[in-house]
Amino acid sequence: MVHYNWTIDQLKDRYSYLCRLYDDKDSIDDEDKRELLIKDLAHLKGLLDGKDFESKTESLFARYRGTSEQLEDTDFLWGDIQDFSICTKENFDTVPIKTCSLSRKDLLDLTHDFYKNCFNHFFFGNFMRNFYRRRDHVLFEPIDNDEYQGETININTTQEAFLRIKRFYTYDDLITTIHEYMHATSFLIKPEHLDYKKGIFSEVDAILVELIACDYFETVFKDHKMDALKVYLHNKFCKKAHNTSRLINLYEIESKNGSFQNNRELRRTAQKCGISDLDAALKGFSVVPTIDYMFAIEFYFLYKEDKEKALNLLKEFIMMEFSDDTKYYAELQKLGIYPNANSRELHKERVMLSRILKKRQ
Repeated sequence: MVHYNWTIDQLKDRYSYLCRLYDDKDSIDDEDKRELLIKDLAHLKGLLDGKDFESKTESLFARYRGTSEQLEDTDFLWGDIQDFSICTKENFDTVPIKTCSLSRKDLLDLTHDFYKNCFNHFFFGNFMRNFYRRRDHVLFEPIDNDEYQGETININTTQEAFLRIKRFYTYDDLITTIHEYMHATSFLIKPEHLDYKKGIFSEVDAILVELIACDYFETVFKDHKMDALKVYLHNKFCKKAHNTSRLINLYEIESKNGSFQNNRELRRTAQKCGISDLDAALKGFSVVPTIDYMFAIEFYFLYKEDKEKALNLLKEFIMMEFSDDTKYYAELQKLGIYPNANSRELHKERVMLSRILKKRQ
């Protein structure tokens, strides 16, 4: 039996190897590469110390403060993405995502076929550079918390990506595997694309493949197993969009009136903004995927219309140099990727699909 898992020992091995490189002053004489080596060492040390693997339980106030900082960082976008209500106008008739008995090998084989059939030679070639290491670079593990479904650990110095996939034993496992492999692929194309400074733009390509994958596997399975997943994924992002629009109100109130004094005051103000359960609104909440989803929708509709043009544009997007958010966003506008233009159409499509699913139940 083939086991598709990496272990903590492999990370220890990489850390030891990088320590030896760092100690050998002549091994890396390029200043930029040495800086990346130091970042890799810090990242791996955090993982090995357990700090990056621990579940973080922050107070309500700390969670809101983190979210308001995200809103502040993306403030330059709100002039263009003012209204997320197009994502939340109508209620979805959601149905459960189907359970599945896909093995680890099944998940990887299906992921391989997806990238082979849906991408061109450039993207598939970079995908395969990661995929040939699948036996010891992919960790499938059971759910122990709901903080994340997948994670990609990138090591710049060795050009490696280690993937962690949570198993929910639904078809969402397949989408998560495909999502994380896109991060690993983009990392090999342009490591800086996943740099934390790129923030709100680093998930666009990975969310795009989720949208494409739902369509692709609908034809592969031929019995509409992906329909409920399409609605589920869209509904998940729509809820985040709805929370974003309401949290913007809170953020603006705080900006005008000064900092909140305590959790009670924070909850009271949240209720005035229409948020009855602030804990739920902030649980696992991030502004980033909400905005990235808007950009991913634009790529998705372009892909449906002209696959090769969309992939060439996606390559440009990943390779694009990053200086600051505003300039980067201006460059995206030049490419013709403008958020919100197609959101209404996709939302309408998903709502209609959800109603069809409800009638089938």
